Amino acid sequence: MLQLLVRLSRPQESPSDFLSHEKFALVILESQVFDVPKIIDICVIYGDANRSTVTKIVHSAFRYQPLFKEDFSSVVQHMLDGLLQCCAPLQFAAREQKLSDQDLSVSECLSFLPDMLSCFNAIFCFFPEDCVEKLMGGSLKVDGASGSTTA
Repeated sequence: MLQLLVRLSRPQESPSDFLSHEKFALVILESQVFDVPKIIDICVIYGDANRSTVTKIVHSAFRYQPLFKEDFSSVVQHMLDGLLQCCAPLQFAAREQKLSDQDLSVSECLSFLPDMLSCFNAIFCFFPEDCVEKLMGGSLKVDGASGSTTA
């Protein structure tokens, strides 16, 4: 499967068989072979044992389809919101405060947290530097208990 993803991430099959960069960008967008959540999944599933190959897949997808960089912010914003939702019940439990019926249970949070952290780790390990800088540079909103701030 990983080799198939490698092939799908490149516009050129051989020196004589290739798509133009513009056509390839359109193909991967319209066919939905790649999108930011799928790229994160590829990193999480294959990244530890195949660092170089996964990095090439990710960077190729972002190089040929620049819209992925625009999508990155909204996907990561959703992830940050999920992480905060997951951590809030843990903070309440640590302060011995009562959870509301809408909150996740502590056990649900502990089950969800490793998956969420694996996704963030994938971004830090495999995504292009400008994406990581966007995440680290404070350009995303974090709605904490004290109000909206930047990450």
